[in-house]
Amino acid sequence: MASAEDVKQAVAPEPPRPPISRRSSSASSYVESVSSNEDAKTVTGVARESESDNESISSTASYPTGNGRRGLTLTNDESSKTVYEAWEIIYSEDTLEWDTWNVFCGIKFGVTWKSLNDGRIDVGPLTQYGQGELADLHEDAVRNYEAKGRKKGKSYDQDMANRVFGLDMDIHKRLHDLVDDRQIATNKTAYHRREWRVVVFEEGEFQLTDVLPERKKSLFRWRRPKPHVYRWFIVLRGEEVKSNKEKGGWRLFNRHYNPWWRVDAQESREERMLHREHMKKVNRRNLRQGPPPPPMGRPPTGPPNGYPRPPPPPMRPIRRA
Repeated sequence: MASAEDVKQAVAPEPPRPPISRRSSSASSYVESVSSNEDAKTVTGVARESESDNESISSTASYPTGNGRRGLTLTNDESSKTVYEAWEIIYSEDTLEWDTWNVFCGIKFGVTWKSLNDGRIDVGPLTQYGQGELADLHEDAVRNYEAKGRKKGKSYDQDMANRVFGLDMDIHKRLHDLVDDRQIATNKTAYHRREWRVVVFEEGEFQLTDVLPERKKSLFRWRRPKPHVYRWFIVLRGEEVKSNKEKGGWRLFNRHYNPWWRVDAQESREERMLHREHMKKVNRRNLRQGPPPPPMGRPPTGPPNGYPRPPPPPMRPIRRA
């Protein structure tokens, strides 16, 4: 298991903005000739912004949203950098109410419950965290777990796996779908393999006030009441685990793909060529031997199939007396 210091070193500081590329020699000379004009400065600024790889107007990933926010984009020299993301899951159970009642000695007793099916599960990103801040949260979680020392013999990662495994099926499925979606979105290249893992998992309650309500046991309630709305704070860590520098990268395949299709095609082509040569020999032999004789006991009705019809006999001239 990686220690807290290793986790801190995995995240590099925010890289400086890449230098702005200059225009071509012809364009530069043109700009210098009109540098005294204010319009030339505007033209130069637009050209520099459009040439930046991270701010290209043709890139949908770097295009800002309606409120001017941009997505997290790494440069080419940061392909192996570790990325952290903060997410939250909001869960509220279905409301239950008494469906049937019985009356005994004038007192109504509920017999069966009915679910209103009004529960919900929402999964959303928390974009108000920086990369360094999320790395510190992961480091603090590991340090606090090691400092408590309550569960000896279990590492932080093992305790995390046990808590995630103990979630309800609906919550576990939503968390699995989230990690799976991040895997698919970041592994569309044939040169890099990236994996996402849950590194921080905190269970809490969705707060409507500054402090949480008091929940105490009573005579008729031996357990503390559950929250109305649950909230899980999750931090995902994405990192590159494998890379391929060969030309073309890793090859594709699926359950219906045949890796030996080229070998099979070559063998089938050779078989077709052999069959074609054999048929040519048969046709040449049949043309030399002529049409076969008609079957016994049956007058010929015409040329056999595959042979041309013989020409009619020449007409003899008519002699007049």
